[in-house]
Amino acid sequence: MSTSGYGFNAGLFKWLVDRINAALSVGKKKTETSLSILDIYGFECFKENSFEQLCINYANERLQQQFNKHLFKLEQEVYASEGVDWTTVEFEDNQECLDLIEARPPKSVGILSLLDEECMFPKATDSTFGAKLRENLHSNSRFRFDPKKPTDDFIVEHYAGPVTYTCTRFLDKNKDTLSSDLMEVMKGSGQGLMQQLASTVAAAQVSRSSQTVGTRFRDQLKDLITRLDQTALHFVRCVKPNAAQVPSTFDASLVLHQLRCCGVLEVTRIARAGYPTRYLHQEFADRYGILLTPKARGKS
Repeated sequence: MSTSGYGFNAGLFKWLVDRINAALSVGKKKTETSLSILDIYGFECFKENSFEQLCINYANERLQQQFNKHLFKLEQEVYASEGVDWTTVEFEDNQECLDLIEARPPKSVGILSLLDEECMFPKATDSTFGAKLRENLHSNSRFRFDPKKPTDDFIVEHYAGPVTYTCTRFLDKNKDTLSSDLMEVMKGSGQGLMQQLASTVAAAQVSRSSQTVGTRFRDQLKDLITRLDQTALHFVRCVKPNAAQVPSTFDASLVLHQLRCCGVLEVTRIARAGYPTRYLHQEFADRYGILLTPKARGKS
């Protein structure tokens, strides 16, 4: 798909989301509460993976860390503060992979910051971008490439497994520039929605002229995580029973691999080691205080 197609798809998606939010805002104003559902497509690894797959897998990495933070670190802190006799469960932290993708100067550099830097050079190509990645990220244990193959491919070791990305069109997709002539044609369309989308996309191009797609995606993902930190989180993990997408077929090894990658097995270990059902002290006393002797109840 061309960058023009990406731009108008983004505009159409925003138009649709705005209409849905406007329809739902009535209930929110009455109750002053809201229920948000975040649906992430999931980890992607195809025969050929490009900029889109990197963004999707980056989002999965960040949400996996959020899952780890909520269900590992916070749970274990509760058990420690309550004095529960149990053994600390170790889990894999994917911060190194996140740094590989999102790190920015002066602290360090990552794939997205190097991509933005390369987009600033008029003569930059996909090959020069690939060379820059190999030069700057070769020491990161989550990044590798095959020096025997003269390609621009690179490999990222994600929490769910390695993915090979091709640098082809990374620069074009990150710039996301639209032809001014095409914009004028769309504005002259007889369809009102098309005119509205063209105006919206044109205004967005002006307001974010200094921002790339990767930078916007990183900032929006950061804002999403900030909002998630302010909510009461509940997770639903979807597991594929088989890769063939056929009914009544259960691939045990595939399912086990997904459960391990998602950290579900470790979460189960934590739940078994602690107490997943909890009461506040007063609620517990109100419910089970009747079991005490009259003398003990008087003291309490």
